[in-house]
Amino acid sequence: MPTITEATIDGFVHCRDPFCEGSEQREVQVKRTQMDYTFHELGGPGSVPGIERSSTHLACADSADEACTVCGKPAEVTDMKRPVYPAMIFDREGRSLDQKFLLRLIKEGKLGGTAPVQDDSRVAALEAELAELKALLIASSQQSQEPRRGPGRPRKNPEPDASEED
Repeated sequence: MPTITEATIDGFVHCRDPFCEGSEQREVQVKRTQMDYTFHELGGPGSVPGIERSSTHLACADSADEACTVCGKPAEVTDMKRPVYPAMIFDREGRSLDQKFLLRLIKEGKLGGTAPVQDDSRVAALEAELAELKALLIASSQQSQEPRRGPGRPRKNPEPDASEED
């Protein structure tokens, strides 16, 4: 049987959906359950001292913290504060942009192909060109039914030529 250690520690919860307003971490009480297995408990021969393997499970101490307070989806529980990295993205004016800048662009439909197409004539021209290319591809594949052979040894004639029989 593993050695089970339970403790209540300070931890963090946040929504799993990065677009939700509840994705910002908030501090809560977390119940940490750690299970330690020795070498002998896992079926190893002899009595090697020490812990072979351990696993940790985190859960909210209060059941009210298990769901996002904004959208109601299950919350992510962790014992570490989310790191804040220095800004490496700058706009055209030289201002640094925060970590959620790209997420805001996607949500607003300015990135990731989510924005509606504005120029319908361009789309229609591209669709016509695609249809023409498909027709050319079908025509060329119907012309050559016999599979192409690469360079190499020539085919053997199944019937000998009359000139070779002398």
